[in-house]
Amino acid sequence: MVIIEEDKRRERIAIIGGAKTGKTYYSETITTGDQLIHADDSMGLSWSDHSEFISHVFDLENSDYVVEGLVVVRALRKWLKNNPKGQPCDLVIYLEKPRDLDLSSGQKATIKAVETIFKGIEEELINRGVLIEYGS
Repeated sequence: MVIIEEDKRRERIAIIGGAKTGKTYYSETITTGDQLIHADDSMGLSWSDHSEFISHVFDLENSDYVVEGLVVVRALRKWLKNNPKGQPCDLVIYLEKPRDLDLSSGQKATIKAVETIFKGIEEELINRGVLIEYGS
């Protein structure tokens, strides 16, 4: 008799949202340690280089991870463009509303930018089987 080991599903989670939407807080409530990638920790790069760098997280098919940060939505868009097939992650958690209402104009702009980029890739993510959760 052959016993087949149960397929262990990987959890690859991307948390996106504009400034002050709780991405870091939320990510730290669902995972710890090596599984958590704070995209903002590599902020010394240009926007384009930064999103390219973070997009390579989505190549980690055999790893569990949670990646969060402002640039993650841009990294998702870049990964989808560079990979015509496959899933960048299993789940996208989109945090839409800021937790702090006293935002600078720049912070407000990040919320709008994330919304615009996400609307442009949302259907493609769904078509590729990525689950999407909307939070506030």
